[in-house]
Amino acid sequence: MATALDLLGEDAGRVAPLFITVDPERDTPEVMADYVANFHPEFVGLTGSNDQVTAAAHAFKVYHEQLPDAEAADGYRMAHAGHIYLMRPDGRFEAVFLEGDQPPEDLAREIEMRIEAEGRS
Repeated sequence: MATALDLLGEDAGRVAPLFITVDPERDTPEVMADYVANFHPEFVGLTGSNDQVTAAAHAFKVYHEQLPDAEAADGYRMAHAGHIYLMRPDGRFEAVFLEGDQPPEDLAREIEMRIEAEGRS
């Protein structure tokens, strides 16, 4: 997604890249800020209470599950789906992409096409 944003050039400012955690116990606001900064300076990391994160995951139909893992630092790892949701400026769903399923150039082209269509409407 970071490379796709860079490829969008000036239109990247019309995209709000949000990363929502599925592990609010571990992902505090500070942890999220540090984490998303590793990907792109425009990324925003969101977290919340367990109930809020669960509600968001259910709303977007995102699979997530805490799995015991003795080798992990906290004794567990989070299995989860990796999807990129493209939402319209009014908050309605536009498209979903599987993370890593297409080259960044194709993702940028898909987003650009929708930005242009939004400008024509």
